[in-house]
Amino acid sequence: MTDGRRLTLLIPGLWGVGTPAVYAEAVGSVQAPALARLLARAKPGAGIPGGLEAMLCRSFGLQQAPGADLPIAALTRLADGGVSDEYYWLRADPVHLSADRDRVVMVGNELLDIPQHECDQLSVELNALFRSLGGELEALNARRWYLRLNDAPNIKTTPLAAVIGEDVLPHLPSGDGARHWKSLLNETQMMLHASSVNRERAARGAPAVNSLWFWGGGHLPAVTRAPYDAVWTNEALGVGLARWAGVIQHSIPASAEEWLETAQSGRHLAILHGALAAVQLGDVERWRDFVHSVDEHWLAALETAVRSKRLDEVLVVFGDDLCLSLTARNLRRWWRRAKLLGAWTAA
Repeated sequence: MTDGRRLTLLIPGLWGVGTPAVYAEAVGSVQAPALARLLARAKPGAGIPGGLEAMLCRSFGLQQAPGADLPIAALTRLADGGVSDEYYWLRADPVHLSADRDRVVMVGNELLDIPQHECDQLSVELNALFRSLGGELEALNARRWYLRLNDAPNIKTTPLAAVIGEDVLPHLPSGDGARHWKSLLNETQMMLHASSVNRERAARGAPAVNSLWFWGGGHLPAVTRAPYDAVWTNEALGVGLARWAGVIQHSIPASAEEWLETAQSGRHLAILHGALAAVQLGDVERWRDFVHSVDEHWLAALETAVRSKRLDEVLVVFGDDLCLSLTARNLRRWWRRAKLLGAWTAA
């Protein structure tokens, strides 16, 4: 008898860090025996296209309309203490841009470390502009800011994570309202440049908050039936989706064994997103440590749990390329030789 538990495990970013040559070298030094067995014996299926945001939204049945964004801002705002409402919300994240020859490169905000008093002061200064246009900026989190709008801005945007390390110009808003929003972005950059906050940051050697990044706009969608009974995550969008759908949300435990001791019967979603920052920053050591940890503390224990029928099925979703279904039946395919990470990425 099985115990009626099924787990979908999202692990975005597992398939690479740095250039192809750097990744190939990193893969060669990774010892991940449980992952190798999973790749060999589990039943493969199609992955979920897009980055983490698209993966999560689609796993909850939310689809992206042509020419529009997924409503990331409205959903993550729920995780940051916002309440459900009918406004249009746009992420307006504080970021650092760096000039590089003929490009302006997105550094992002992973390393900005903006204290709350700076968030408060910058939001007050910027709201002098946004309120004159009928908007309102909320700096609810040091890395996630929100712009409330009465009406849709008629733009399509690019998620911040997809722009890290890239020239920002090709990723600026597009659509009928793009010209206005590019002009608004220029105004915010001038205000940030003139702010005493950035003078003080420069004095202590901290990178400037020299731009906002507008993305993920939309209204909070109507609630649909949730595909999960519980969500396990510390990631903002996962928390927001759980609250939106009325699903129980737990912090991600340190290991699968801890999860198995806690989780009740039903359908569960767990998100291990620790590889994403390493991939964005090109940090090979951080990525390698994450792969080792996932292999030892999650995949090996989940394999054992499926084999002993403490768990009905594990569906491991890596991203665009692949998902793998692990059951007691396909674990019995012992004759299938273990495959290394590079065998899938090279295919």
